[in-house]
Amino acid sequence: MQIDLKSTVDVVLGLIALAAVVYRIGGVEASIKQEISRVNNRFDVHLTEYAAKKEMLDYLIHSLDEKINHKFNRLHANQREIQEFLSKNHNFVIRGE
Repeated sequence: MQIDLKSTVDVVLGLIALAAVVYRIGGVEASIKQEISRVNNRFDVHLTEYAAKKEMLDYLIHSLDEKINHKFNRLHANQREIQEFLSKNHNFVIRGE
């Protein structure tokens, strides 16, 4: 049984090339996974920032609503007080009542 040197070299070179391709694919896959992880981390940071901003805006909007309601209630109470004063002391009748 005689071993053909060219065939043996071809098989060895083919196996080396196959191993190199598998190694390169593994490296590319690792870099892709690393990039995906980095992008996910940045995305998580943006989601956290968005949640914090949303919570702050909700707080500010609620605060403004409370201020508006407070001012309205004070104005309405003052208006009622003036109407009562005018109707009692000056016989002034407010339209619409």
